[in-house]
Amino acid sequence: TYDLDKNKEQIAMPQRMRTVKVGKIEDRIALINYYIQEGKQDAQIRRLASAILNQRCGDQWCIPEKDWKSEVEAIFNWVRNNVRYTLDPNELELFQRARRSIENGTADCDDQVILAGAILQAVGYPLRLVVVDTGRGGYSHIYLHVGLPPVNPKRWMPFDLTATTEPLGWEVPGYQVTKKRIFQVEGE
Repeated sequence: TYDLDKNKEQIAMPQRMRTVKVGKIEDRIALINYYIQEGKQDAQIRRLASAILNQRCGDQWCIPEKDWKSEVEAIFNWVRNNVRYTLDPNELELFQRARRSIENGTADCDDQVILAGAILQAVGYPLRLVVVDTGRGGYSHIYLHVGLPPVNPKRWMPFDLTATTEPLGWEVPGYQVTKKRIFQVEGE
């Protein structure tokens, strides 16, 4: 629980979030891509990715080596279980770095994409960013496609953390989508 008395100093001294103007969808994608690239190089994110995947079950790995789908599923479950989906502040579009989403324990769809994307890229997975318009006035949702296997992918698995009751592999049904664009996540 959050102890208000214990955290008075943090509350009394508000820190303003840094804002960046991003208008067009291409600008938003570029910023998200930048934050994913930054996150995948962060030692804390790499350690987290290793901790998620390097679980032992007796004398064996819980996730067998090169079981790509199980690795992706473990990362999906970790983010879903540790970072709560929460909307951005009212009338603001906020983009958080991966580490900030971990610290806050909250993230909206673009922040979850940045965090999960950084973790997945830290262990070698190629990604695509999928943006959709569900008829709410512009591109209103983003999620990932993860390439399987990670080298020369033969398929792209949907990775949408915001549908909290849906499993890995679910994506917004086509009949709900009025526009859809897919962007490759590019390395540096």
